[in-house]
Amino acid sequence: RVEFGEVLSRAQVRLFGIDGRLMVQLSVENEQQIRLPLALLAPGMYVLHVTDGQRRWTDKVVVGR
Repeated sequence: RVEFGEVLSRAQVRLFGIDGRLMVQLSVENEQQIRLPLALLAPGMYVLHVTDGQRRWTDKVVVGR
């Protein structure tokens, strides 16, 4: 689960593999948190990018089993 700390009226959520490949892309509206479909991903490190048109957040996501 990813929590934004505030309700985002419109945002793009992208999860990239460490090699730069786009793994997950979601559009969210009026959400304060989302669940990423991590069960479909191999264990490892990923980079999460969230943009809402004015701001950008980047964070690491580690998927384990």
